[in-house]
Amino acid sequence: MSETTTAEETETVAPEQETTETVVDYKAEAEKWKALSRKNEAEAKALRPAAQKLAELEESQKSELEKAQARADAAEKKALETELSAIRASVALEKGLTPSQAKRLVGATREDLEADADELLADLKSTKPGTAPSSEGQGKQGEPVGQTKQITSRDQLKSMTPAQIETARKAGQLDSLMGVKP
Repeated sequence: MSETTTAEETETVAPEQETTETVVDYKAEAEKWKALSRKNEAEAKALRPAAQKLAELEESQKSELEKAQARADAAEKKALETELSAIRASVALEKGLTPSQAKRLVGATREDLEADADELLADLKSTKPGTAPSSEGQGKQGEPVGQTKQITSRDQLKSMTPAQIETARKAGQLDSLMGVKP
């Protein structure tokens, strides 16, 4: 057992010595880089006013050029939008579209706008409701909504009692038979 303990002690001592030597090397390396960093910071501090003057000079020269470029870009964009709007209106007029339909046209060229107008017209034609089918052959129709059922013949009166006739008269069901207009 003592041999095992001695071997363990030897093994544990050896890594500690290596760690100490490594720490010493790292400390020296860190000091070296710290000194270089301080040197670079001092140089940067000395050059800062010159860099600032250069940046101000470049900014003053750029701003006039950039302003002119921005104005030119804005004018060009507005001209393109106006031209596209004119083409859109022309295509809409040729295709017979309304102004609200013309607003929906999408495209960058005349050909694109014409193709979109054709699509729009095709969609509108396919969604138009057709005429309603006739009610002929559909069975008995109900009474018109909101109107009272009218008694239109004397044969209907013959099958009613005097009390039913009086009730029908008060309800306005005899108006058409009596010639009363609503």
